Amino acid sequence: MNVLRGILAAFLLALAMVSLPAVAGAQTRQLLDARVRVTAPPVRPDKVTGQVTRFDTAQLVVRDEATGTEQSFPLHSIQLLEISRGRTAGGSAASRAGLLAFVGGGLGAIAGLLIPGEGSAGGRIALFGGGGAVVGGAIGAAWGSSAPRERWEWAVRPFGYDPSARAPVLAPPPPPS
Repeated sequence: MNVLRGILAAFLLALAMVSLPAVAGAQTRQLLDARVRVTAPPVRPDKVTGQVTRFDTAQLVVRDEATGTEQSFPLHSIQLLEISRGRTAGGSAASRAGLLAFVGGGLGAIAGLLIPGEGSAGGRIALFGGGGAVVGGAIGAAWGSSAPRERWEWAVRPFGYDPSARAPVLAPPPPPS
């Protein structure tokens, strides 16, 4: 039994060693040409939003969409990297519907408690709270689908953060071949 465990552990270790370079290469391909927001206080005090033009083991180069210039960030200077996952009406509608259903349900429950009427207070709270949730959800869904927002995937300190890292001088791009 112990021999079988040892063989299984060795196999899993070999599999991990073979697959890690492939995962790193996939991450490089995934970031190249991606729309990102970079927060790197040692290099710039503000966030930079733009497209990744180069990515290697030392730096991430982003073409700033506001100015059109390229900014180089040493990987250890990046405190927060946000990768755009696009704009979707469905994602915006669902999140805003949930938020407004919660708010509408809460306000409806409070109104059911405060408004005097026939029946028990619990029945009024349930009725007004449920009605507020339905109305709030419908308003939120309509609002979210009419104004899609960009979705961002966060990577906090993705390369290990070093506050003393500084931006290197940007090397010229390689000549086209």
